Order: sequence, then structure tokens, then C-alpha cells
Amino acid sequence: MPIEPQSEGAIAARLLREYKGQRIGLLAPLVVNRKGYYTDLAKWARGKGYEFLRVDGEFLPTGKWPRLSRFQEHTLELPVADLRIAADNEAEIRRALGRALEYGKGVVHVLSGLDRLAEPK
Repeated sequence: MPIEPQSEGAIAARLLREYKGQRIGLLAPLVVNRKGYYTDLAKWARGKGYEFLRVDGEFLPTGKWPRLSRFQEHTLELPVADLRIAADNEAEIRRALGRALEYGKGVVHVLSGLDRLAEPK
């Protein structure tokens, strides 16, 4: 959901309030609706220690980067953190949020509902 511009502190407070007790992902948007292969971006992310990029909603490995469709527009996000939102890890949340905002040039995406991933099938 689009959110109006706000300070890093206000975003952290909102995460703590709205996602309390939940597991979420913080994603930094790197490319939004642009054409290309993005092999160099995958190499850059891997060099920073990130094993995946989220491409058009799907997590793809940076180590075995697939050939993307050159003529299709892609959205690439860097999954900066996978966190449980709780007051006792506020410092970790704020650090991760700072990294996500830095990589996303002031923009962060929140991926909620990650608790479902841990549920037995």
C-alpha cells in the first residue's frame, strides 16, 4: 500500500505498531518497471552477501542468475531483512530499516504474511 513520505523514525514506529508479533520482510526497490537483464545488479547484491533478489514478485538466486526477458519490464527488490516485529528487537528493526532505505534511495517495501512460510504443509 502506498504511504506518504515520512521519517525513518516514523516508519519504524509504524512497523512496531502495525506488524507487532508478525514476521515481515523489508525490501529495497532497486529497479521499478524497467527492461533489462540485470546481471550486474545480481553480481553486486551477491557481493554484498545477498543470496536472492525478488524479481517481479519471485525470489531468484543471485548466484545462479537466470536470463531475464530483455524486452519485458521488471521490478527488482533487494530483500534486506526478514524480521519478527517486537519491542525487544527494535534496534535490529531500525538497523534493517536504515539499510533498506539506503539501498532503496528512501523507499522501502514491506512484505507481510511471512509467518505462513513457517507453518507445516
